[in-house]
Amino acid sequence: MNEREPSSVRPIPQLKDARGVRVTLLDPYDMYLLRKHDVIPLAVLKDIAEEIGSGLTMANRIGLRATLFCAVCFGVTVVNLIIQAWGGTAGSPGLVKYTLLLGATLGSLCIVWIEARRRRFHRIERAMLKRLHCPHCGYDLRMLPVDPEDGATICPECGYAWKPDGLDST
Repeated sequence: MNEREPSSVRPIPQLKDARGVRVTLLDPYDMYLLRKHDVIPLAVLKDIAEEIGSGLTMANRIGLRATLFCAVCFGVTVVNLIIQAWGGTAGSPGLVKYTLLLGATLGSLCIVWIEARRRRFHRIERAMLKRLHCPHCGYDLRMLPVDPEDGATICPECGYAWKPDGLDST
């Protein structure tokens, strides 16, 4: 298998192809912004970039903002408790409690962020396969044979298997 990464566009983390092999994906949005359309034609790249957008969906942005707001509120509370503890009042049990709440809030922020990224990777994969381009290397998958055993199309450039919608068995 050729593990060629196209023209200095950073690959984004991995998904699995049709046969369960972990694969890095291209980021068509970055490719479009950097005008790196040597792999995928510019018109197709523009359509893919418009479909996937710049990153997070509105629901994910709202979730991240709400979690960040809660983290800031808990951080302010912890700072208040530290100041009270330095002032001579007994605030240690509250400090532990609020520190745990701050940790839980930051942990939930990380979970929301990871889920948002995972959804973005799947949007990229769907958009690329919808336009019959390999999500790993950008190779045009039209007119390639489909494996009768599992219905996957093997990209001749990188060797990964994909199941694009609308691809006819030839």
